[in-house]
Amino acid sequence: MSRKYARQVRLSEVGLEGQARIASTQVVLYGSVGSNALVVDVAARYLAGAGAQWAIDSSPSGDTTLESDMGAVRVSCGPLSGQPPSFSRGVDEVARGSFAALLALRAILALGTTEETLRSTSAHTPSHR
Repeated sequence: MSRKYARQVRLSEVGLEGQARIASTQVVLYGSVGSNALVVDVAARYLAGAGAQWAIDSSPSGDTTLESDMGAVRVSCGPLSGQPPSFSRGVDEVARGSFAALLALRAILALGTTEETLRSTSAHTPSHR
C-alpha cells in the first residue's frame, strides 16, 4: 500500500480493506458538459486523491444521484435534489463536485445511503445567500 494513502488507511471507516476497495472500484462521473464541467472536475480530483479509478461520461445528468453495483459506482453530477443553490456559482459547483465524490466514496466503503449522506451533509452546511 502506498504511503500516499497512509492517513486515510488509519481511519476506522477506511482501513486497508477499504483502501483496496477504493483502488479497485471504477467510478463513472456523468454530466461533464456545459455548466457541470467544474463539478465533474472537482469530483474527479477528489476521487483521484483518494486513490479511486474514475472515468467521465458526458451524457446529460439529472439531480446528483448515485448508483452502485459490484465493482462500479455511477454518480450523476447534477444539482442537489431539493436543494436551492446557496452559494455563488463557482463555489456551488465546487461544493457539488465535493459532494459527488463523497457519495461515491461512501458507496464504495458501504457507509450509508445517498439520503443518509445528504441529510448529514446538509445539517452541517451553512446557508450563504
